[in-house]
Amino acid sequence: MPYIKEERREELASRLNEVQSIIDNEVAFTFTEILHHIVSTISPDMFKNPNELSSGDMNYLITQCCLYYLSKTEGRYADHQEIVDSLFEVRDSLPDHTAIIDNRRRRGALLCCALEFYRRKVAPYEEKCIQKNGDVYSTKEEER
Repeated sequence: MPYIKEERREELASRLNEVQSIIDNEVAFTFTEILHHIVSTISPDMFKNPNELSSGDMNYLITQCCLYYLSKTEGRYADHQEIVDSLFEVRDSLPDHTAIIDNRRRRGALLCCALEFYRRKVAPYEEKCIQKNGDVYSTKEEER
């Protein structure tokens, strides 16, 4: 989960600023390409205490990347779906060798990030659309 302590968020702020700059400056690239670059460059040696980079730290950085990207879009369903698709696409592109712990942690962080993003951002969006347009899962008989 991306819910790390406030002190740790402050420690990761410089990396987060780099992530936001990449999103701001790489307009010619897809979000999948940007996310792949960001995920592939997250490594323990980038931090003051390399042994302290946790899966939660990775999830936090990836989550913030997704939220920042979403804030730069129109907030349509397609924008939400692009983020979810990108999370899964990047996850699936990483080798899943058990000897490569960093890749296993990255893959896990991407999966958790996708599930939480869906729960927190996409599901509420869909609920609003249900209210506005009607529920395709309910039948006329269920409404009676």
